[in-house]
Amino acid sequence: MIKNNRIVKLFTLSIVTCGIMLPVTMQSSYAHTKCKRKFPWGGWTEGCPHIHPGDTPSPGGRPIKTGYQTNKFELKRQVESGGWTVSWADDISETDAINGVVAGGVSIYSANPSPFYTWVDYLVNRTINSLSRSTSSQFQNRAKQIARQAIYAAVKGKSPKEIVRRFDTVDFKAGAIRYSGRNYAGNVTVSRTWGLKPYVAFRVRSSRRTSRRTSRRTSRGRKFYFKNKCSKSVKLLLRYKQLNGQWKTGGWWTFRPNKGAYLNSSGTVRSKNSIFYYYARIPGTNYSWSGNIKKPFNGRTYSMKRKKISPNSNGDWYLSLSCRNR
Repeated sequence: MIKNNRIVKLFTLSIVTCGIMLPVTMQSSYAHTKCKRKFPWGGWTEGCPHIHPGDTPSPGGRPIKTGYQTNKFELKRQVESGGWTVSWADDISETDAINGVVAGGVSIYSANPSPFYTWVDYLVNRTINSLSRSTSSQFQNRAKQIARQAIYAAVKGKSPKEIVRRFDTVDFKAGAIRYSGRNYAGNVTVSRTWGLKPYVAFRVRSSRRTSRRTSRRTSRGRKFYFKNKCSKSVKLLLRYKQLNGQWKTGGWWTFRPNKGAYLNSSGTVRSKNSIFYYYARIPGTNYSWSGNIKKPFNGRTYSMKRKKISPNSNGDWYLSLSCRNR
């Protein structure tokens, strides 16, 4: 074919997209396969967004785009930057994402969530095992809950999602990137694709930063978090040692079933002392959590239970009560 006194050689190339063979006419002079591989389900790997020695540029000076180009690898580098140890799940295609499928036989929409939980827990455990330090079971369980929530939301919304949490010595994040790509033939976009890639990541903070934060928390005392794991509302009475060294009995704090919160009494309850006394009861019943330590409060005496508490993974005092652990 003659055009502008130049001969442009054309040929037809068949490209696989969505399982359909599409004939595409392109300029053969600028096509090469030096850094692309064909997927068995159609499409290509990242292709060649750059020029190789010997490549023929287009008449305008730019290389002809050929193959598959994607922003997936740049998004992965962003997640990994900053010292994060990342475990990546396999890619979730747009078709699988629409159907909520995250792996073979595993869907977020299944009536039985156990396979999805097992799949997420495997990602978390794989990353924890790569850390050069041990982690508490409480931290591991919390990390798995966060990962399940983040990845579920990402797949359900078919959009990027990330949740970040700071624990005592470790940072944790989980989510999924949403990447896009295009199949090119001679600078012509033949098809567009997108996919999701879930991940979980940990980052151990330096001992210097951790020690400074721990020192600040110790000097100003630790906050107190209570969780009601009972199926009934619970009223709590707590005796704790204040930062000035004086003991104080505070209450009543009321917690709805399966709810928790930091205690507040004219300001957040803080203490440097790990010894606490508590009394709790279910309103309208004779059900209570009590001990043999008699302490007065508002003109009455209550039989309180002594409890030595260790800080949780967030560095706070933590107490939980269920209907069975009186």
